[in-house]
Amino acid sequence: MKLMDINKKIEEIRQKPERIRLQYVWSLVSISMFFIIIIWIFSLGESIKKIPTTDTSALPDIKQNLDEMQSLKDTAPSIDEMAGDAQPSELQNSTSGQNLTNEVIQPTQNIPVPPNEKSNKTLPPKQ
Repeated sequence: MKLMDINKKIEEIRQKPERIRLQYVWSLVSISMFFIIIIWIFSLGESIKKIPTTDTSALPDIKQNLDEMQSLKDTAPSIDEMAGDAQPSELQNSTSGQNLTNEVIQPTQNIPVPPNEKSNKTLPPKQ
């Protein structure tokens, strides 16, 4: 078709009622989508061909590691067994061989504020 024929056809379509113009629009949209979907399917097929197959040679190594971890789990002592060797007073008062003291800071104690953090701001009055 020539360029003049396309312009002529567009003018003919513009003169038709809206219902007919919408039929042209949806027809062209359907045809365009058909071609886009066909191109997408072919490109998807090519993409799937390029995906390498899964290498299963690593599976025995994983199984061996899991077996080793299971054997370590079976031979490791439980927390109860480890705590059973210590005296109850040691469990309450020591951490890594250090004695802890139970000092509690009371909320009424004044904690000194360094001079650079003091401010002269006051709170707004309660309403």
